[in-house]
Amino acid sequence: LRKDKRQENFFEPDWMRLISRREHRWFRALNSSQAFAVNLFGPVASDRGLARTVFDQLVPQRATGANDEVWVCLEYTPDDGPAWLGEKNSRQPTQVDVAFEVRHRSVAVGFLLIEVKLSEAFGTCRGFKHQKKTCGDSSPCSDARSVLANPEANCYMVSEEKRRYWKILKSVQPPLTFDLLPPHAACPFSHGLYQLMRNRVLADALVTHGGAEWADFAVCAHPSNDSGSMEVIQEFRDLFGNGGLLSIDPSVLISTVATSDRRLDSWAEYMRERYGV
Repeated sequence: LRKDKRQENFFEPDWMRLISRREHRWFRALNSSQAFAVNLFGPVASDRGLARTVFDQLVPQRATGANDEVWVCLEYTPDDGPAWLGEKNSRQPTQVDVAFEVRHRSVAVGFLLIEVKLSEAFGTCRGFKHQKKTCGDSSPCSDARSVLANPEANCYMVSEEKRRYWKILKSVQPPLTFDLLPPHAACPFSHGLYQLMRNRVLADALVTHGGAEWADFAVCAHPSNDSGSMEVIQEFRDLFGNGGLLSIDPSVLISTVATSDRRLDSWAEYMRERYGV
């Protein structure tokens, strides 16, 4: 879409405000995952009562209490997130597509962070690309266990970018291990698992540094995504367990929202016709 028509990428043109000054480079594209996320979660981001109702149905294991509120933010980065993750000097600190924040008496007690994918693949590690270019087959990234044992020496994102991802991964309970990887396996975060790992680390940091009681991470991927999303999700769960990455089905989300508020029937019809879910 042309810049002057960009708001037409959304069911409600006013939803541009939900991503104000945080637009992705290609959000005006009709197949933009950011636009997909805005269209999916725009209703709950605009209505905290609806957000709470939908949240309770999507993740009943985290059901809210009588005095709880649920806030939804798109393109979410907590204020202290860059410091927690060693990203203060990064041009692009970890930013989650959608965040449900559960507040008890105005205090944040829990988070559900959601990565939304329409058609593209998950993001890969810039450090891997750099070390592959400079070191070739002898890149430290080719030995996962060495990276985990000494990231300061073997991970470009630590030695050059001062990221704290590995420190957080090894400090949570249970800590990350590569016991299930085959011998001499390469770092699993070199490719698509990298973006998922950063979101998982941010969720853990919200508990260890941000004072939350819990923080879950989920992926909401279009069922027709053929960019390897489902394979990457399974690989990630092999490392972190099924609880380390939840799944939200876009069609279930649409049905849940529409059932909770019949005024949104036209929105549900729009989503199903436009995205085929």
